Amino acid sequence: MVTMRLFTALQFALFVIVTPVCHAEEGAEPLPASPMTELLAEALPLLRAERWEEAIGSLDRNLEADLHGEPGIKMFYWRGICAWKLEDYKKAGNSFESAIKCVGSRDETKYTAEAKRSLRASWLKWAELEFETGEFEGSARLYRKYIEKYDRK
Repeated sequence: MVTMRLFTALQFALFVIVTPVCHAEEGAEPLPASPMTELLAEALPLLRAERWEEAIGSLDRNLEADLHGEPGIKMFYWRGICAWKLEDYKKAGNSFESAIKCVGSRDETKYTAEAKRSLRASWLKWAELEFETGEFEGSARLYRKYIEKYDRK
């Protein structure tokens, strides 16, 4: 349990806190908040406090706007994490799948690094979820798809 909380805290830091800092140049103007960060503004304190049910409510309110592309990827990813923490594995899997579907036919290379990380994490978390719930074939299928898509041989 402690390991999972630590892992979630590290993921949170990588996706939300570290990204703007990594892209800032010495002496440059601070970067404006990304549209995704603005959409997550209400959910961020709830995610930090591990108030998963309230965070899902906040994310769902933003998802009512029928988000696609970058905002949808991140919102669905975090919704999946919250649902997983609440042991609602079906909702978690559906959320990770929805994050992946937000790309649609758009060129994924045009997305920001932040959106690409959320997308890749959605593939991996969905595969991990399948494995942890005993769906080994589904997990293997998802890992194979991930490797086919992102392996840079």
